[in-house]
Amino acid sequence: MGSIIQRQFKTTYNLKAIPDISIQINNFIILVEVKIDSKINEYQLPRNPQIIINQIEKYQGILLQKSEKMYLHTLTRSSANIDFKKSCKDFCGEILWHEIYSLIQKYQTDNQIEAYFHNEFLKFMEDNRMGNPKVSYELVNGMQSLLNLYDQIEIVLKDLKIPYSTSFGSKWTGYYIFRDDKKSDKNYGFIGIYWETDKLTFLFSNEKAKNKISNEEIEGQFQRQVDNKLFCKYFIFEDEHYFCLKPDKQIEKLKDWVNNNYNLLNRLSV
Repeated sequence: MGSIIQRQFKTTYNLKAIPDISIQINNFIILVEVKIDSKINEYQLPRNPQIIINQIEKYQGILLQKSEKMYLHTLTRSSANIDFKKSCKDFCGEILWHEIYSLIQKYQTDNQIEAYFHNEFLKFMEDNRMGNPKVSYELVNGMQSLLNLYDQIEIVLKDLKIPYSTSFGSKWTGYYIFRDDKKSDKNYGFIGIYWETDKLTFLFSNEKAKNKISNEEIEGQFQRQVDNKLFCKYFIFEDEHYFCLKPDKQIEKLKDWVNNNYNLLNRLSV
């Protein structure tokens, strides 16, 4: 017989590991890390703080009995875009929420109570973007607002005489920023959206800047991007009451934020 519980494990890294789902069937242990809005966590090793591992790497270090075999999975809204198999030999693959949604959607029943809860659960998944994605009429206005935001960013970059080039990827869209007009170092800084539409991100990509942020103990003044392990500052639209402002006031507020962070990046990069 098997069991499905949330349990605590010890690891070789001297870190506690509590996967969201632990399924044990005889000597087989299936561990699933579940995410909806949050990303895969990262941790500093207690004995070597310079080394950072992600959540799945921590689970790979779980201490098991010799007869036990582990299978690691993630359950997320979209792919984490991390090659977990490279460092985790027991990682078996990503499961996406829309796959679970499609599976549940196929369930049929004549029982009215079951049918009610079945429909409510599907609606819950749809409301939380866990189902099959749907494009609505809001796309038209949303795209126009996004283009307006990019126009504002370019106005600010030009006014501040900050060299830049456009940058687009599957997880982000925005602008590389440079120290000078040669634009030789794409790993200097970045302003844009990591498809988290509630905020803009300013990345401090320069190696000297990253080292100084760590060594001068000002790391707490920055956020961290999980996927690429970079320091960053956020411009959260709601916190700034951005959507309530007139266009000229929006640009003024955005300009102050960009200017402060760009000057800080330049100081830290020397």
